[in-house]
Amino acid sequence: MPPNIVLFMTDQLRRDGSERMVRTARWKYVYIPHDRDELYDLEADPAEMHNLVDDSEHSEILEQMKARLIGWNDATNDMFQWQWVRWNFPEPVSPFK
Repeated sequence: MPPNIVLFMTDQLRRDGSERMVRTARWKYVYIPHDRDELYDLEADPAEMHNLVDDSEHSEILEQMKARLIGWNDATNDMFQWQWVRWNFPEPVSPFK
């Protein structure tokens, strides 16, 4: 999968259906409202055993992945219309560029 491809999914098993995920060939970011988000390096950790979301070494990657997720939201008119969610996200990056 080319590194600029964005995949997206929602967890329909959760009661509120608000969990969102975006990934590239290397990185996977999961937004989980009211809980700890997740960030995985799929090359170094394909089993997703080490959550890097709080690792300052990966803060730039985390911001890029958040921008991709909010870009998907805006392009598809998805759920992030709540301002309290948008406050924690960078400027959106369109998935169609």
